[in-house]
Amino acid sequence: MLIKNRKAYHHYRILEEKEAGVVLLGAEVKSLRAGQANLDNSFIHFKKNGVFLVNAHINPYSPSRQEIDPRRSRQILLKKQEILSWQNKVKQQKLTIVPLEWYNKGNLIKLKIGLGKKKKVKNKMKFQ
Repeated sequence: MLIKNRKAYHHYRILEEKEAGVVLLGAEVKSLRAGQANLDNSFIHFKKNGVFLVNAHINPYSPSRQEIDPRRSRQILLKKQEILSWQNKVKQQKLTIVPLEWYNKGNLIKLKIGLGKKKKVKNKMKFQ
């Protein structure tokens, strides 16, 4: 399973990448393993109680009885030092944290996130 956010590479120049865990429900894990997710228009948001993935769409798993909002905010699991480091970079250098891809690592589902700088319109190329 590999689900990429191709728009992120088009709109941002990625400076750093990190691997992060995400708090998911059982039905969401099954949908992700089936490849039924989309990271387009999603972003990472800092709140008082943690870092959250916002607006990522995971299709509801059809055999599941749980009704889950497909675009709910999901908490990202990072070490406190990593969070503070990236939070400072975002504030000082006007950077953005972008979700890049979902992938499997053994039995775990990981999210690759990147620290990126927005490209100017003239720097965007059609094929990258």
